[in-house]
Amino acid sequence: MEDDDRRMTCSRCRKSVLIADIRYLPTGDNERLALCSECRTKTGQVEKKKGSASYLLKNEVGQKAVYFCGRCRYKFKHEIVTNAKLRCPYCGKDDQLMQY
Repeated sequence: MEDDDRRMTCSRCRKSVLIADIRYLPTGDNERLALCSECRTKTGQVEKKKGSASYLLKNEVGQKAVYFCGRCRYKFKHEIVTNAKLRCPYCGKDDQLMQY
């Protein structure tokens, strides 16, 4: 049998790792994060929710950081672990954002 040398990019560190090293973790809203073993151990323990088969990253999933847009003076929250680009939901710009 041939060795499986297919590779995939980790969602957090953006390193190319073997596909066997990737695990998917839900981030909410039917989205999943593909993480390598190094990123999984770096972020802390993985805990299992009661009564569910889904796994969450402890201390990261669901947490939001507060940002302030200097352009339109709008204050908003943005999820820490997400693939969405950070931009102001009010004016749509990303050039004058500051973490509050």
